[in-house]
Amino acid sequence: MSTIDLHVQAQQLQLAYHGTTAEVGRAIEQDGFLRSRGAKSGNWETGPFGGNPGNPDWVYVIKDREMALGYMKEVCRSAGVDQGALVTVQVDTAEAYPDEDEIFDWLYNLSPSPLVDKLWRLYAEYMESPSVEALKKYLDEEEPYATNDAELAYDMVALSEKLMGSITEAELQELRGQQNSMAFDKPIPVVSVEYFA
Repeated sequence: MSTIDLHVQAQQLQLAYHGTTAEVGRAIEQDGFLRSRGAKSGNWETGPFGGNPGNPDWVYVIKDREMALGYMKEVCRSAGVDQGALVTVQVDTAEAYPDEDEIFDWLYNLSPSPLVDKLWRLYAEYMESPSVEALKKYLDEEEPYATNDAELAYDMVALSEKLMGSITEAELQELRGQQNSMAFDKPIPVVSVEYFA
């Protein structure tokens, strides 16, 4: 492997964080890996409109430590516990799936560009809409997610999976440069676990 290859490989490795309860943190620390929840209930599955369930087979992390601490506090509040844990992992960003929340933000908040147009086309295709314009009209007029944000989460997860096989590596890197949260479809080795009261 050349020096250039090592440099590129090192650039793709990055620290990321996962906030959870102290009890879950201890289990993660003992195992040595941050794993997907599988069939267990997730942190964001409750709420008046179904919550944001995410993909049960993915492991979610965030680049911003302070934001991860905020998520940790929210998870602890939701679980009714006082002690939380911040799990630090090292991830290869080249293996990351876009988080469904990030995809939603890209669709609605990024400035128009050929890449955003492509995201909308993939979304229209996934929704079996005849066109992007028809999809946008449907979303505006019917508001299908107004009373079911879980359905929106499921659709964005499916769009993330579709995205991985439908855009170029350069396009994916462009989007990854703008994302704060990431998802992985395999266990991630733990660097450290910190506990907070």
